[in-house]
Amino acid sequence: MRGNAHIVVGSIAFAVLLWFSVTMGRSFKSELKVPLVITDIPTTSALASNLPSYLDVNVRGTGWQLLFLHLGQPVRYEISARKFKNVRVFLTNKYLSDLVRLPPGVMALRAYPDTLYLNFEKFIEKKVPIKLVAKLSYAENFGPVSPPRLVPAVARINGAKSIVSLIKSWPTKLVTLNDISKPVRMEVELVDSLSSLVNVYPGRVLLKINVEQMAEDWFGPVPITIRHVPRGKEVMLAQPSVRILVRAGISKLNKLRVEEFKAVVDYGDLISGNIDAFRPEISAPSGTMILRVDPEEIPFTIREIYSGH
Repeated sequence: MRGNAHIVVGSIAFAVLLWFSVTMGRSFKSELKVPLVITDIPTTSALASNLPSYLDVNVRGTGWQLLFLHLGQPVRYEISARKFKNVRVFLTNKYLSDLVRLPPGVMALRAYPDTLYLNFEKFIEKKVPIKLVAKLSYAENFGPVSPPRLVPAVARINGAKSIVSLIKSWPTKLVTLNDISKPVRMEVELVDSLSSLVNVYPGRVLLKINVEQMAEDWFGPVPITIRHVPRGKEVMLAQPSVRILVRAGISKLNKLRVEEFKAVVDYGDLISGNIDAFRPEISAPSGTMILRVDPEEIPFTIREIYSGH
């Protein structure tokens, strides 16, 4: 019996192979996820309708044909812009056999969605600023010495006029960084939410954040300037200057000068209400943060100036 074991095993293997061969010769149905490709778009036109990236196509063929279909070259669903322009395309059996490139003997039965609307418009191109979308937090006593910078700061976009003309900026994908304590230099991807309708260049940009240890210091006295005082009027200030508490990176803080700070108020603001004190508008160099102004309010009086004759 043991000597005949190989005969038994061979017989079983042959039976299984025969069954598999007969079964694979039968007709079956299968579903394919087929990429949708629009071809022959003129250089002066652009697609303006949002189409799916893939179509679900039901096909029928023998088991062998379907097996080789899944293992072979990817199938594409091609629609020519020259043949179908600004029309509804009903994906009936008539079009399916022409548009889906299938091996001989395999038949396309149905596609979903079964209707596509192709709309083409004038092609335009323009440049828009890139908007950083980020959640940034810094380690204690650390912070940015200047606003985060993107390189390049502008994206080139193109597509259908009705879509591209409404786009004012292009966002990056969300960047989340926590406990930042050193300079940041990293690549950031731009979003591709309209990838089927709008082309965006470049796809990635460089994010730069100059980070330093932060410190605080007082600067002053900073003289108060009153703008647009009319002839015949004089504004008397209880204190002619202020001191400013500033937070900045250590290297920036060491280079600051009092002359770079301004404290101003407009005469019109002094007479716009029943007030006897004002808070000056403070301007400071970029990369600095105003923490406090001393004093916060400046008492004042306005008097007439009489010229002698």
